[in-house]
Amino acid sequence: MYALKPIKVYMLEGADKDPRARARMERILNAVNYPLADVVTFNKDNLAEVTREVADQWPPDNVPEGTYMEWMRPLVFTTTQMTKFRPDLTALAEEAGEGVHAGMMLEFLGYMDLWRPYHQRKDDWEKNYVCWPTWDFGTISGCSHGCIYCGTGRGAKYIALGLNLEQYVEEAVEPKILKESWQRCFRLIGTGADHPTFEPEYGAFEVYLNKLAEHDRYGYFHSNSDNMDWVQGLTNRDRLIGIWSISGAGQARVFEPAAPTVEARIKAMGKLAEWDVPVRPKFKPILPVKGWREDAADAIKLMFETLEPESLGFCVYMWNSFASMSATLDINEMDPEIIERTREAADEMEGIITGPFPHDVRKEIYTHYATEARKYSDDTLLFISTESRDMWDDMAETLGQDPKYFFCGCSSTALPGRKLGLSKDCPHSTYAPHGFDPNEE
Repeated sequence: MYALKPIKVYMLEGADKDPRARARMERILNAVNYPLADVVTFNKDNLAEVTREVADQWPPDNVPEGTYMEWMRPLVFTTTQMTKFRPDLTALAEEAGEGVHAGMMLEFLGYMDLWRPYHQRKDDWEKNYVCWPTWDFGTISGCSHGCIYCGTGRGAKYIALGLNLEQYVEEAVEPKILKESWQRCFRLIGTGADHPTFEPEYGAFEVYLNKLAEHDRYGYFHSNSDNMDWVQGLTNRDRLIGIWSISGAGQARVFEPAAPTVEARIKAMGKLAEWDVPVRPKFKPILPVKGWREDAADAIKLMFETLEPESLGFCVYMWNSFASMSATLDINEMDPEIIERTREAADEMEGIITGPFPHDVRKEIYTHYATEARKYSDDTLLFISTESRDMWDDMAETLGQDPKYFFCGCSSTALPGRKLGLSKDCPHSTYAPHGFDPNEE
C-alpha cells in the first residue's frame, strides 16, 4: 500500500474485536509505520470531541519536505454497520461546531452505504446521461490522491475504513448480488475512495472476489493508482477487472498532485495485462490544459506500446458550471481558446449536467482522442462515459459502437473478453428510455 503519513489514527471502540479485523488494522499500521499504542479509541460518548479534533487538524500546518500533504489525512478505522438505519446526529454535530457535520460523524461510527445505485434508467433519461444501470459496493470513504477536480480529493479531512470485510461480504455483498441476478460485474469503489491504494494490507479484494467467484460474478476496481503488485497473488484473480482513470501528463502534473505519474499507471496496467486481468482505462475527467492535444497523443501512444486494453473511454470534466469550475480549478492552466468558448457558453450550459464545456468543445476533444487511439488499434472498443444522448448520436460512428449496446469500462454487463452479458432485466444502456424493447426495433 501507499507509504501514508497520517497525522493521527482513530478507531471505533470494538472495531478490532474480530481477530481478522484487528490483524487487518495492524497490517495497515505497520505499513504506514504508526504505533498501535498511539491509536485513539472513540465511541459515541466522545465522538464530538474526536471529530472536532480531526476537523481542526486538517489541513495540516506543516508538511514535511518530500511528503504529499494528501497522504497525511487522518485514518479512521471503523465497523461498517449492516443496516440502512441512520441515527440522527444533527444536534451532536452542532455541538461539535463549525467544520463538523452529521455525515462525518456517521462515517466514523461506520454508517456507510452498503451499496449504491448508479445510473438508474429514469434518472439517466431525465438528466440526459448515457451509461448502464448498476449497483456498486464500498467499504472506504476518502482518498489519498488529492486530485483537485475531485471534491473528496480536494477537501476531505480523513479516510475511514471498515474493518469487518468478512461480515460485509456475507451480509451485504452476497444478498445484493443474489437479488440483482441480472448484474454480472460489480465495482468496489466506496465514497470518493481508491481501494487499491490500501492493498494488500487491507485485503478487501481477496475477500470480495472470493465471494463473487462463488456466484459466477466479476469485480472491478476503479483506480488512479500504480499500486498493483498485490493482484498477482489473488486467489480468484480471474474474477478481477481493472479500471483506471488516466490523464495526459500536463493534467496530472497540475491537477493530480498526489497521484502517480501517467507512465507509472500505464506500467501498472501492463502488469495486469501480463497476468491476464482485463484492463480498461478511461481518460476521465479530461481537462483541456495547455498542450492537451500533445499530452493525449503521448499518453495514448505509450499505452498502446505497453498493452492493448479491452476498452478505452473518454469523459470530459463535467457536473459543473463555468462559475464552479473557475472557483475550484486554475483555468489559467487550461487552453485559453477552449476556456473562452466555454465562458461564452456559460449561460446556455447552466444547469446542464454535462457542463461546463459546451457540446462542440467536448466533441472536438473526443474526436481527437478517438483519432489518436485508432492510430494504434482497430480492435480496442472506444466509448464516451456518462455523456449525453446527443453526443452519442454525433460520436457513434467515430467510436464504432451502438449507444444502446456499447461495451464500456465498468458497466454491470461488460464481461471479460469484450462480451456483453445482457439479460431480460438489463437488455440495453440508458441511451434508450425505460420500457424500450430492443426486440421491437
